[in-house]
Amino acid sequence: MDEEKLFKFLRKQKKMDLLEFLQSSFNYMNTEQRRSVFGKYYNQIEPGKINGKKLLQETQKFEQDSSAGEFYAPFEINSKNFSEIPEETEMWFEELNELLSSSTQLSKQGDHAIAIECFSILYDLISGMDSGEEIVFADEYGSWMIPGDEKEYIRAYIA
Repeated sequence: MDEEKLFKFLRKQKKMDLLEFLQSSFNYMNTEQRRSVFGKYYNQIEPGKINGKKLLQETQKFEQDSSAGEFYAPFEINSKNFSEIPEETEMWFEELNELLSSSTQLSKQGDHAIAIECFSILYDLISGMDSGEEIVFADEYGSWMIPGDEKEYIRAYIA
């Protein structure tokens, strides 16, 4: 595919067509690719007001899905693939990060009661993962894989 030819054509397209193209591209990408291509822009989005009840429901659903093995995707590890991380594991850390970030925003809004419920569920999941529960799968994984600012999340949890 000729890159120059393609982008010359794309420059002439309508904004809505380009947004549709971006959305299709986003849906086609895996978590790592999305973070690489869109992360810089996503990180610039100002957090909006968080609905605490809705966030708690999303967090509880995430806990149920995690406990049910929805993100656990084991494979036969060998010397060639030992560093591979399944997409399900990447997705788990991405969703965990979103929920921690939203819980932090909820705390900043002053809704500490629901924020602490959400944080408690999420940190219990992290603890379970660190203890070897079959929540995610990789040869080496841990809380260091959370893409956000863990220190900020802990400060909000303590607050």
